Amino acid sequence: MNFGEILTKAWKIIWKHKILWIFGILTSCGQGNGGNGPNGANASIQYSGGRGDFPPALENFFENLGTFFDNIQGWEIAALIVGSMLFFLALAFVFTALRTIGRIGLIQGTVLGINSLEGEQTDRMTFGSLFNHGKPFFWRIFGFNLLAGIAVFIFVL
Repeated sequence: MNFGEILTKAWKIIWKHKILWIFGILTSCGQGNGGNGPNGANASIQYSGGRGDFPPALENFFENLGTFFDNIQGWEIAALIVGSMLFFLALAFVFTALRTIGRIGLIQGTVLGINSLEGEQTDRMTFGSLFNHGKPFFWRIFGFNLLAGIAVFIFVL
C-alpha cells in the first residue's frame, strides 16, 4: 500500500474542494475532550477540598442557590429535572444530526473528489449538492450510530 500516494490524493482533494472543510467541522460537532483528561494539560491540578478556596462571590452564589431550592416544591424540582433532561436530549439530537450530515458530506465529497482526480466528469461540489447527495443515507447512518451508542451504553453499564 503506497501511503504517500494516498496522502497526496487526499491533499489534492481537500485543497481543490474546500467545501469539505465545512463538512469536517460539522463532523466534529458535539464532540470534544478539551485535553483535560488524565493525560491532558491540567492533570497535575489537585483540589485540596478545604473551605475558602472559592472566591466570595462564588460562595455567595451557591448559598443563594441552596436557599432557592429550599423554597420550591417537589413537583417544581421534578419539572426542572425533566425539562433539563429534555433540553439536553434535544441538544444531543441536534449535534448528532449535524455530525451525521458532516460525515455523509465528507464521504460523498471524497467519492466525487476521487472521481474528479481520475478524470471522470463529476458535479460541481457545493454544500447543497453534497447535502442532497447524502439525504438518502441520513437515517441509515443516524440509526446505525444510535444503535452503536446504545450498545456502548449497555456495555458501560
